[in-house]
Amino acid sequence: MLSNNTTNFVFQWEYLSHAERSARLSDPTQVIRTPMIAGGLFSMDRQYFNKLGKYDMKMDVWGGENLEISFRVWQCGGSLEIVPCSRVGHVFRKRHPYTFPGGSGAVFARNTRRAAEVWMDDYKELYYRSQPLAKQVEYGDISERVALREKLHCKPFRWYLEHVYPELQVPAMAGGSHVIRQGTRCLDTMGHLVDGTIGMYPCHNAGGNQEWRFEDGLLRHHGLCAALRGARCSWRYL
Repeated sequence: MLSNNTTNFVFQWEYLSHAERSARLSDPTQVIRTPMIAGGLFSMDRQYFNKLGKYDMKMDVWGGENLEISFRVWQCGGSLEIVPCSRVGHVFRKRHPYTFPGGSGAVFARNTRRAAEVWMDDYKELYYRSQPLAKQVEYGDISERVALREKLHCKPFRWYLEHVYPELQVPAMAGGSHVIRQGTRCLDTMGHLVDGTIGMYPCHNAGGNQEWRFEDGLLRHHGLCAALRGARCSWRYL
């Protein structure tokens, strides 16, 4: 499976889960749904590519465009799949035949900031939290991309996290309570009021024991904070 870390936009590969590997034992050629693709290594119908808005032409050089187009495909009604029996060649150059305006870091920050501003909704807070220097990089006018999202009636980023990549561990955001989800299970107090061990429990979407917020560097549940005790998580009052 392909993956990205949503909070800092660093692309990485991930192994298929045990359940997904087991399901493919009888037919390893089955396509694999993936939340993210690598840049420049995909095949797409030209008419669909044009309808979807092509690439963001105000991104510079390269870097981050694969994240943006992956969010856009999923949130706007499409899907991404890996075909195990496909063969793709990629020629790596010894050096770039072009320059990055302001350096590759500035280009990457500009591009990923554009993607976060257009597609991540309130979750862009997590991106800025992990990449605070990105706020100092100008990202240009995004009005055309925002209008494209509205025109295509694209879904919110929360939908992407819940339905496309529920396995991704998303940090709680400040300014409100949120669930911390891993697949179909959520971080839960397990009913403990103090000095108990927290754990994962089937998500019930009713808040309560599964409400968390991240504030001042602490993971909080009402008046309690998660703390490490040896190799286990436990509680203490502040």
